[in-house]
Amino acid sequence: MGIGLGILLLVLGAIFTFALQVDIPGLGDSTLGLILMGTGLLTLVLSFMKTRQRQNQRHVVESRGRGTGDSFQQRAPAHQRPRPPVDQGGPGNFTV
Repeated sequence: MGIGLGILLLVLGAIFTFALQVDIPGLGDSTLGLILMGTGLLTLVLSFMKTRQRQNQRHVVESRGRGTGDSFQQRAPAHQRPRPPVDQGGPGNFTV
């Protein structure tokens, strides 16, 4: 949602800056457009930072054994887990 809002503000700011001649008392012709574009850029940067922060979270999996008390294991994020080997299907490897 934040990415869409940032793009919308950038587009509106560009329209006000380059396509329209607006007379607002106390503001220059392109000031409103520049403010909107700056706000849109800031919104985009904050949205990407928030998305990046969500991707770096770690999840804790709790496993309870019988009579051993609580034990906790920490799993690595999906992009850091080792991938299983892939069969390349070389000259001597035939699969049916």
